[in-house]
Amino acid sequence: MLDKVKQLEDNGEYGKAFGVYMVELAKRLPPKEVRRKEEQFVYFIECGNRVKIGVSVCPQDRVKQLQTGSPSPLVLRAAVSGGHNVEKELHHKFSDERLDGEWFLLSQRLEKYIEEIKNERC
Repeated sequence: MLDKVKQLEDNGEYGKAFGVYMVELAKRLPPKEVRRKEEQFVYFIECGNRVKIGVSVCPQDRVKQLQTGSPSPLVLRAAVSGGHNVEKELHHKFSDERLDGEWFLLSQRLEKYIEEIKNERC
């Protein structure tokens, strides 16, 4: 494989060389179902009296991403191990508090749940 890539590069065909390299690399990767998935977290990000319940592999980075588009400060209140299934369950559990999309009113019930999560981890 590397000989073919080198030959293409020597001929100035960098795009083709890159394509050949990527195709060969993909053939060497294990099947999707075997690859280790990154751990996901369900996060609770507070903004005033609202909380966003979402999923990320790095909740701290997600706060930074969201902060760039928010005029108000965002605070990561809690994060628990879990993916989209856990997120969906929580969206259903707090459906009465849903404001829009993944944003929920920070009710006493939701506040209590967040505090319980934080206490379980200590």
